Amino acid sequence: MRKFNPVIILTLGLLACGGKEIKPVDLYPEDICSYCKMAISEKMFAGEIVRDDGEVWKFDDLGCLRAHMKSEKEKEKLHLFFRVMEKQDWVEGKDATLVKSDMIKTPMGSGVIAFAEKKHAEDFVRQHGGKVITLEEFMKGQGFHEH
Repeated sequence: MRKFNPVIILTLGLLACGGKEIKPVDLYPEDICSYCKMAISEKMFAGEIVRDDGEVWKFDDLGCLRAHMKSEKEKEKLHLFFRVMEKQDWVEGKDATLVKSDMIKTPMGSGVIAFAEKKHAEDFVRQHGGKVITLEEFMKGQGFHEH
């Protein structure tokens, strides 16, 4: 009978468990925006920041999320999530395609919405106007007013 090294088994077990998966949390009717303190009543415009340690900030408008990010010092420990228009679900910020338009009436006036698919964002712009923007442009606040 072959013996197994308990240290190897324990190490393999810990590796199999892996780290905690970072993902957005559900929105509830009583949730308020972590930045502007307004109720998150229109989930389709919501965003979240989730820290590596599991702390979560919820936002009623992607502009509030962007404004909050300015005060964060350890940005590499943060994960952005946006609600997407196509399926009213979450997408990680780095995977989203963003649209900025003065025609979009978001809760705090940023006029920014997210899409999971670039094609859907481009179709939206063709039909309703606006501009597809990158996450970097959005985070720099290019062409935005602050609230």
